[in-house]
Amino acid sequence: MPFFEASLSIGFYTYIRVSGVVIITVGVVLIFKQIQKELLSIKQLME
Repeated sequence: MPFFEASLSIGFYTYIRVSGVVIITVGVVLIFKQIQKELLSIKQLME
């Protein structure tokens, strides 16, 4: 990361960092929702 920070403008570097955090957060939320859906399906199959 220090190489990118030194070679990119401050605004673009900040954009990359913020968008990375947002993408990871959205990905985790989507994965969590999918896991919940799968667990519900498994629970219904077990009944």
